[in-house]
Amino acid sequence: MLRVAATSASSRLHRRAIRAKAIESRLAALEIKSRVFSWTCSTSWIALGDRQYSTRRGHSALRESDSAKQFQFPMTLTAESINEMIEKFKSGHVLDIDSAMDTLTKAYDIFKPLPTLMEFQTSKESPLTVIGDVHGQFYDVLNIFHLNGLPSPTNRYLFNGDIVDRGNWGSEILFTLIAFKMLYPDSVHINAGNHEDERLTSRYGFEDEVLGKYNDHVYKKFLDLFEELPLASVVNSSTFVVHGGLPGPEVTLNQMKQLPKRSHRYRTTEDASLHSKDERQRHQMTTMSLLWSDPVWGDKHPEECRGRPFAAKDTNAFLMQNQLDLVIRSHECVDGYEVYHGGKCVTLFSAAHYCRAYKNRGAFARSENSKEPVYKYYGPSFDP
Repeated sequence: MLRVAATSASSRLHRRAIRAKAIESRLAALEIKSRVFSWTCSTSWIALGDRQYSTRRGHSALRESDSAKQFQFPMTLTAESINEMIEKFKSGHVLDIDSAMDTLTKAYDIFKPLPTLMEFQTSKESPLTVIGDVHGQFYDVLNIFHLNGLPSPTNRYLFNGDIVDRGNWGSEILFTLIAFKMLYPDSVHINAGNHEDERLTSRYGFEDEVLGKYNDHVYKKFLDLFEELPLASVVNSSTFVVHGGLPGPEVTLNQMKQLPKRSHRYRTTEDASLHSKDERQRHQMTTMSLLWSDPVWGDKHPEECRGRPFAAKDTNAFLMQNQLDLVIRSHECVDGYEVYHGGKCVTLFSAAHYCRAYKNRGAFARSENSKEPVYKYYGPSFDP
């Protein structure tokens, strides 16, 4: 009996080791493929289409011979002027440095007053569409707008984090979303993702992208904006939308509303004095869980998950405690969307053919009433 038990335990450990090794290999392959498919790089120049951008810190974005590729952010915002800006982005133009800095300063002022936890109500006349990770795949965002309509007061969007990195059009996506939000403040909303972060953007491509197209001052402005993004949202008092996972055991929505946004991570002694050491640690753990955690499902083991893994019982407990019905999260590449935990948890991913290394479809979730959202698949929209 003991020998059988020991053999069984050894077999489980062996299977876990094989799974862990396979995951590690897949992630390594993804990073390599991401770099191959997303970038054509030399030591000091990034080639994008027919243009070359310097990646040296503090250097002006374009070579002097390409200065005509720069343009100003629309002085008067209309749906038509935003469409014109999008067409310029598609043809290889970038904003001039002053326009980029000014636009990001205004965006910072718009997002700074927003709460940690956003709340939305929808109706047939004013739906809300949730978008998962897009990871710099600008043409997927344009495809979504083609299929589902441009942002407007009667056609709202909630982007659920990881807008940047991997793909090489993250800045164009952000400037487009900012433009719509400036034109129609309630048309575009953004939850933070784990990649809206200095450490990850410096590793997975967004820093290189911005330094290539603009300079380090613009990159710093993007980082300041990321610090002010809300961490989660509640739709129709029934659906919890978050990039990663649940905030942790016994954390209520009311407690989340009191959670400091990432811009208040006790950078100074004065900030830290406002909270005890235990409070600071709890806040940081909660933030990490919201941005990083994965669900446990099927034969997936907690050891294979990031952040604070959560199982079906955790999802059910969180929903019951907060009188909610559904969790929509992103953070993992799936074929558009996948449903777990008895239909109570959905992973939504919107970067089709992710990094051009996978064959997954993208998807979005459209909510028009208090019922469960309607999910729609779409195929890849390759960058030219």
